[in-house]
Amino acid sequence: MDWKKGRPERIERNFTFITDILVTKNNIAQLAKGGRTRWKIENETFNTLKNRGYNLEHNYGHGEKNLTHNFIMSMFLAFLVDQIQEISCYTFKKLIEKYEQKSRLWKKLESGFEFLEFSSWDQFYYRMCYNEMPPSSG
Repeated sequence: MDWKKGRPERIERNFTFITDILVTKNNIAQLAKGGRTRWKIENETFNTLKNRGYNLEHNYGHGEKNLTHNFIMSMFLAFLVDQIQEISCYTFKKLIEKYEQKSRLWKKLESGFEFLEFSSWDQFYYRMCYNEMPPSSG
């Protein structure tokens, strides 16, 4: 499917999408919008993995069979876990706010792993966030 976007006073842009959905006059605008939205999500995710502390590089594993695939899948899993924590863990959100950049947060967490003892992720994140042990719950 080819889609042209633009107004006479602006530069026209051409986009091409592949779909197995039958394209009709009734659904072409919706399909194009979906294609553009998907591209935006993929582009933002790649940008995050490349520039926000995950260190994604195009040459991971060159010369090694399946190594690239394994690195990328591990990175996607780490990214997924981080997204789940951002949605569901208040203290993790506070850590992100505290360190502002995830690359900075990863370095702090790495040093925490090396020097701190903890019995749960909640305890570890609390200690990293507030520089003290969480209040006892019993």
